[in-house]
Amino acid sequence: MKRRTFLKTTSLAAAALTAPSLVRAGASKKLRIGTITPGSHFWTQTMDRVGTAMADKSGGAFEAQIFPSGQLGNEATMIQQLQAGGLDMGFLTVADSPTELTTWRRSLRPIW
Repeated sequence: MKRRTFLKTTSLAAAALTAPSLVRAGASKKLRIGTITPGSHFWTQTMDRVGTAMADKSGGAFEAQIFPSGQLGNEATMIQQLQAGGLDMGFLTVADSPTELTTWRRSLRPIW
């Protein structure tokens, strides 16, 4: 194979392999946000406002995908999803935090 043919072939192959990642880089990142509260609750309305502000301030680079009413499970399940990377944010109560987060729960106790 001639050197020019080899360079053309490898350049085209490299371009074809990197093109999907370049297309994805231009797309917005959807952040998954979950809560147990219904859509009419103050927390969910706040999440909607945060999502709108995030999209505006980032120029559309980030979007919020809100999951109210425990659509992704109870709070313990959502905390596990946060730890595993399946959920990006959550509006959660402290009362239902699982035993894995004992250090975190201790830090939220009032100091008397």
